[in-house]
Amino acid sequence: VTTHYDEKDEQSRALAYRFDAPDRSIAFTGDTGPSANVESLAQKADLLVSEIMDPDKAIEMLEKKRPDVNFAVRALVRRHFSKEHLAPIEAGLMAKRANVKALVLTHNALPPDFLDEARKSIAENYSGPITFAKDLQSF
Repeated sequence: VTTHYDEKDEQSRALAYRFDAPDRSIAFTGDTGPSANVESLAQKADLLVSEIMDPDKAIEMLEKKRPDVNFAVRALVRRHFSKEHLAPIEAGLMAKRANVKALVLTHNALPPDFLDEARKSIAENYSGPITFAKDLQSF
């Protein structure tokens, strides 16, 4: 179980998976925040596939699209983005702690012009290969 939802009921559960094949292992998580469960599941995997988001950039984009959203709603959204999704630095920390060989980032909510900065932030903690996945790409 990941940390995507604060609620702990059956309907709001987010999961991560690990696939161990004879020639490699792949850990996959959809939406998650920093998670010891995911790190444990992904230990020494050849590939970790993870989501990525930057809370500040996401709020900035929200404010541009919806300037009418009030402060209280923005605060709730910021909290959700910060605790239940992975900022670049958190994705790097997760990959490092799990000691994975490669990191693929999907469900990418980052603006295209921010990818280089995000890669640098991830690389502050994780020294393996970092790929921002594109639809239909294979690994």
